[in-house]
Amino acid sequence: MSRKILSLLSTAIVTGVLILGMTGSASAASGNPIGVVDSYYVVSGGVGVTGWALQGDAPTIPNDVHIYADGTLIGATNAGVNRPDIANAFPGYGPNHGFRAEVPYGGTGNHTICVYAINHKPGAANPQIGCKVVNFPAPPRDYTLKCAWPRCTMYLSRTASYNFAYGAYTPSAPGAIGVALYTLVRQPLGIFARSYYSRGLCIAFQVSAVPWDTQSMFSYRC
Repeated sequence: MSRKILSLLSTAIVTGVLILGMTGSASAASGNPIGVVDSYYVVSGGVGVTGWALQGDAPTIPNDVHIYADGTLIGATNAGVNRPDIANAFPGYGPNHGFRAEVPYGGTGNHTICVYAINHKPGAANPQIGCKVVNFPAPPRDYTLKCAWPRCTMYLSRTASYNFAYGAYTPSAPGAIGVALYTLVRQPLGIFARSYYSRGLCIAFQVSAVPWDTQSMFSYRC
């Protein structure tokens, strides 16, 4: 290969590297916001996102960030969190371009969470900087059992764990038949109880109800 060809190749390679290396800065300088969503995570009653956003024509002003679920706005935050890594990647823009937000959301199952960086210029583009399908587990169910005095039995599935909180209604008049209200909240039972569940064995629970002045036993068993 001639010296001239080698020289041309070297120039092309160096030029290509310079162009690739400047891509991020060139995009930032274009005027519309850029950014990345680093993570999506589920919290109790909502969803969280972390990431960064910045805008070339306002390099030191944090952008607002909007969060959507299935196309509906569910929350907003501001990308003003200190991110030294962003300052290093974009010299002259400063570090305050990160965001971390947890917003309320009541969906269950799979939902598409998208994040947009809001342009400082009214009417300009608000680019999407991240989008992901997130699974939201169903929250613990509250099981309500009403049963007439003196006794009732409730059968529970072995596929979930439970513990029990209970209360009792007082009848409105002496001699009335008591009706008790019990709430069962899905939570871990403990090693002993889980062992019984895993072996397909039944766990019996008994709690007391007080219909007027007579104490009786209500039994719950799996």
